[in-house]
Amino acid sequence: MATLKEVAALAGVSQAAVSRFLNNDPRLSLPDSTRQRILDAVNELGYVKKARKNKDPRRIGILHWYSLEQELADPYYLSIRSGIEEYCAREQLQIIRMFKADANIREVFGTIDGLICLGKFSHDEMVEFTSQCPSVVFVDMSSTDPSFTTISFDFDAAMKDIMDRIAEKGHKRVAFVTGTESLKDETEYPDPRLSFFRSYAKQLGFEYEPYLMTGRFSRESGYEMGL
Repeated sequence: MATLKEVAALAGVSQAAVSRFLNNDPRLSLPDSTRQRILDAVNELGYVKKARKNKDPRRIGILHWYSLEQELADPYYLSIRSGIEEYCAREQLQIIRMFKADANIREVFGTIDGLICLGKFSHDEMVEFTSQCPSVVFVDMSSTDPSFTTISFDFDAAMKDIMDRIAEKGHKRVAFVTGTESLKDETEYPDPRLSFFRSYAKQLGFEYEPYLMTGRFSRESGYEMGL
């Protein structure tokens, strides 16, 4: 079985750097190239982290803004949650799965070591969750408030790659089918890709206004807009 020392030697870094990297030390600052070398060394040697010595595993809550039925119909959020749970399983973290409509989620907050909120939440909910849990991360959310830890995807880069490809093919009339997400308190979350699409489409000379359609992020809405 590979050792930490062997991984460090292959990656050309110290054992301490490898250990801190594999334990997700937030204070560790490494260039992307160094991080990649460590990952490559781990994969090449088949290194496996030692199991935690303490008997009680850390408990991580995963709070989904969807109901179970909604999630089953949405491969996007289902794939994100599956990825989170796979990581937790590898790291021997106990998972407490919750949905926002559950009646007892606030009772669970006091029993977990960290909380991952998946989806869209109101500002009041974000304040409440961070006040009740020691460590909270909001996934698929963006916020200008530095008191929240959020993870969002680089939709601008993805849209640019797609639109560049369309332009390379010589297409000029481009349709964009989009949607909005909303909460019960009427908080609206528009598609974060739309603003970039509009500005970059103008740069590329695309004709898009007649073909811009907005609905909901559901199969039914997508089908209706596609007719």
